[in-house]
Amino acid sequence: MIKALDRKILQILETDGRISWVDLGERVGLSASATQRRVQALQDQGVIERFAARVNHEALGYEVEAIVSVTVDRQDVKIGQDFRRRIRGYAEVQDCLMMTGQVDYLLRVVATDLKA
Repeated sequence: MIKALDRKILQILETDGRISWVDLGERVGLSASATQRRVQALQDQGVIERFAARVNHEALGYEVEAIVSVTVDRQDVKIGQDFRRRIRGYAEVQDCLMMTGQVDYLLRVVATDLKA
Protein backbone atom coordinates (compact mmCIF):
# COMPACT_ATOMS: atom_id res chain seq x y z
CA MET A 1 0.00 0.00 0.00
CA ILE A 2 1.35 3.42 -0.99
CA LYS A 3 1.43 6.06 1.72
CA ALA A 4 -0.32 9.41 1.23
CA LEU A 5 3.05 11.19 1.12
CA ASP A 6 4.26 8.92 -1.68
CA ARG A 7 1.02 9.52 -3.60
CA LYS A 8 1.63 13.25 -3.35
CA ILE A 9 5.20 12.82 -4.59
CA LEU A 10 3.95 10.73 -7.52
CA GLN A 11 1.29 13.28 -8.40
CA ILE A 12 3.87 16.07 -8.50
CA LEU A 13 6.36 14.00 -10.51
CA GLU A 14 3.68 13.09 -13.06
CA THR A 15 3.19 16.76 -13.85
CA ASP A 16 6.83 17.84 -13.47
CA GLY A 17 9.37 15.03 -13.67
CA ARG A 18 12.27 17.52 -13.70
CA ILE A 19 11.42 19.23 -10.42
CA SER A 20 14.45 19.55 -8.16
CA TRP A 21 14.71 17.50 -4.97
CA VAL A 22 14.65 20.76 -3.00
CA ASP A 23 11.44 22.02 -4.64
CA LEU A 24 9.76 18.63 -4.45
CA GLY A 25 10.75 18.31 -0.80
CA GLU A 26 9.34 21.75 -0.01
CA ARG A 27 6.04 20.83 -1.61
CA VAL A 28 5.70 17.60 0.39
CA GLY A 29 7.32 18.75 3.62
CA LEU A 30 10.58 16.78 3.48
CA SER A 31 14.25 17.62 3.13
CA ALA A 32 15.80 17.23 -0.31
CA SER A 33 17.75 14.14 0.74
CA ALA A 34 14.68 12.47 2.33
CA THR A 35 12.70 13.23 -0.82
CA GLN A 36 15.38 11.71 -3.01
CA ARG A 37 15.43 8.57 -0.84
CA ARG A 38 11.63 8.22 -1.10
CA VAL A 39 11.71 8.59 -4.87
CA GLN A 40 14.52 6.03 -5.08
CA ALA A 41 12.46 3.65 -2.93
CA LEU A 42 9.50 4.09 -5.29
CA GLN A 43 11.80 3.25 -8.20
CA ASP A 44 13.19 0.21 -6.38
CA GLN A 45 9.63 -1.01 -5.70
CA GLY A 46 8.77 -0.65 -9.38
CA VAL A 47 6.16 2.04 -8.71
CA ILE A 48 8.15 4.51 -10.80
CA GLU A 49 9.26 2.68 -13.92
CA ARG A 50 11.25 5.44 -15.58
CA PHE A 51 11.52 9.16 -16.20
CA ALA A 52 10.89 10.37 -19.73
CA ALA A 53 10.41 13.50 -21.78
CA ARG A 54 6.95 14.21 -23.16
CA VAL A 55 7.44 15.18 -26.79
CA ASN A 56 5.24 17.68 -28.61
CA HIS A 57 4.68 15.74 -31.83
CA GLU A 58 3.10 18.71 -33.58
CA ALA A 59 6.33 20.69 -33.08
CA LEU A 60 8.13 17.86 -34.92
CA GLY A 61 5.77 18.10 -37.88
CA TYR A 62 3.33 15.35 -36.91
CA GLU A 63 0.03 17.10 -37.58
CA VAL A 64 -2.20 14.03 -37.21
CA GLU A 65 -2.81 11.81 -34.20
CA ALA A 66 -5.12 8.85 -34.70
CA ILE A 67 -6.42 5.82 -32.85
CA VAL A 68 -6.33 2.82 -35.16
CA SER A 69 -8.17 -0.44 -34.46
CA VAL A 70 -6.57 -3.65 -35.70
CA THR A 71 -8.00 -7.15 -35.95
CA VAL A 72 -5.78 -10.19 -36.48
CA ASP A 73 -6.47 -13.92 -36.75
CA ARG A 74 -7.17 -14.76 -33.10
CA GLN A 75 -6.65 -18.46 -33.68
CA ASP A 76 -3.00 -18.04 -34.61
CA VAL A 77 -0.82 -16.87 -31.70
CA LYS A 78 2.17 -16.49 -34.03
CA ILE A 79 0.30 -13.89 -36.11
CA GLY A 80 -0.33 -11.77 -32.98
CA GLN A 81 3.31 -12.07 -31.93
CA ASP A 82 4.50 -11.19 -35.42
CA PHE A 83 2.17 -8.17 -35.51
CA ARG A 84 3.51 -6.81 -32.21
CA ARG A 85 7.10 -7.38 -33.33
CA ARG A 86 6.56 -5.59 -36.63
CA ILE A 87 4.86 -2.48 -35.25
CA ARG A 88 7.80 -1.87 -32.91
CA GLY A 89 9.69 -0.80 -36.03
CA TYR A 90 7.36 2.14 -36.70
CA ALA A 91 8.28 5.30 -34.81
CA GLU A 92 4.82 6.66 -35.61
CA VAL A 93 3.18 4.05 -33.37
CA GLN A 94 3.18 5.63 -29.93
CA ASP A 95 1.10 3.04 -28.06
CA CYS A 96 -0.20 -0.46 -28.73
CA LEU A 97 -2.94 -1.77 -26.47
CA MET A 98 -4.20 -5.35 -26.65
CA MET A 99 -7.99 -5.40 -26.37
CA THR A 100 -10.76 -7.86 -25.69
CA GLY A 101 -13.88 -8.04 -27.83
CA GLN A 102 -14.10 -7.54 -31.58
CA VAL A 103 -10.95 -5.40 -31.89
CA ASP A 104 -7.63 -7.04 -31.03
CA TYR A 105 -5.39 -3.97 -30.78
CA LEU A 106 -5.72 -0.22 -30.53
CA LEU A 107 -2.78 1.80 -31.80
CA ARG A 108 -2.11 5.47 -31.10
CA VAL A 109 -0.34 6.73 -34.19
CA VAL A 110 1.13 10.11 -35.13
CA ALA A 111 1.77 11.14 -38.72
CA THR A 112 2.83 14.18 -40.69
CA ASP A 113 -0.50 14.18 -42.57
CA LEU A 114 -3.45 11.88 -43.34
CA LYS A 115 -1.76 10.39 -46.37
CA ALA A 116 1.27 9.34 -44.33
